[in-house]
Amino acid sequence: DAFSDLDIEYFCIWPYDQGGCACEACSPWGANGFLKIGKQVAQLARKTFPKAKTIFSTWCFDHTAQGEYEGMWKAFAGRPEWANYILVDSHFSRDFPQFVIDHDDPANLPILNFPEISMHAMAPWGGFGTNPQPKTIQKLWDASKHLLSGGFPYSEGIYEDINKALFFQLYWDPKKPVTETVREYAAYEYSPDVADEITQAIEMMEASQQHGLKDNLNGQFWQKHDTVDDIDTAIYSLPKAKESERYFGIVQAADAKLPARARQAWRWRILWLRAALDAELHRSQGKATKKSEEYFEELTNIYHAENGQAQITPPSLLALKRLAK
Repeated sequence: DAFSDLDIEYFCIWPYDQGGCACEACSPWGANGFLKIGKQVAQLARKTFPKAKTIFSTWCFDHTAQGEYEGMWKAFAGRPEWANYILVDSHFSRDFPQFVIDHDDPANLPILNFPEISMHAMAPWGGFGTNPQPKTIQKLWDASKHLLSGGFPYSEGIYEDINKALFFQLYWDPKKPVTETVREYAAYEYSPDVADEITQAIEMMEASQQHGLKDNLNGQFWQKHDTVDDIDTAIYSLPKAKESERYFGIVQAADAKLPARARQAWRWRILWLRAALDAELHRSQGKATKKSEEYFEELTNIYHAENGQAQITPPSLLALKRLAK
């Protein structure tokens, strides 16, 4: 009622992350307790917003409890009047849920996806720069595009800007190959003169992604070290970045051809910094260097992550020391 003066168009009812219940009366949550509460929430919302539509999410169904999709499909067989869309996706397997591919929509409702473009193959998310996923996105899309009427990409930061663009283009033109969109993105955001080279570099960056911190380090370790000169051990893990010198060379050559507008823009800088960090940390075999600290600091400034949480903060020594407290 407090928001009754707003023209709210959609309510999205969500099963997981916010919680749930695994008691006997509610299990399996997605096809039982959540389904019952979802109906009541939708009906309550429409009393104040009669034109609002309800999106019923199945995010992470069948992950913590089995039979959720099957039970929900049976419940929706009569096409519930309180639901307008079904949202389907799950980041755990990186594949579109197979149950939905194998079973027709019982309610004949539009299906939306919720593609995971943020939390993939890099931790902290975006902590090493941009995380392009064209090949992954094409695979996910090809498996599910015949079912979809749109979607809602999940964003945790600007580092996956290109992934947003790829999905928005697929929603607009489902048959367009993502490689063409990557080339258009590069031509528009950077320069037509470097579009082909950057498309190649982006493909190589995706193949190189598996970034993280060494898992044998704890908070006490960071408290003992203040500068890169204090640390003579690898702290970063980039096992797939073997081609980093090559794609950093491509990015450096492109940088020299860019107009000042593009060269200084954050979309270019997060791509350049990703390539630079990969090359620098590959050369140092995962050890922090003065250059890597400079690169992380610039990323931090671009993200405004000076006080960010661990999941989204570029992992400079300064940041790791702060987070260890």
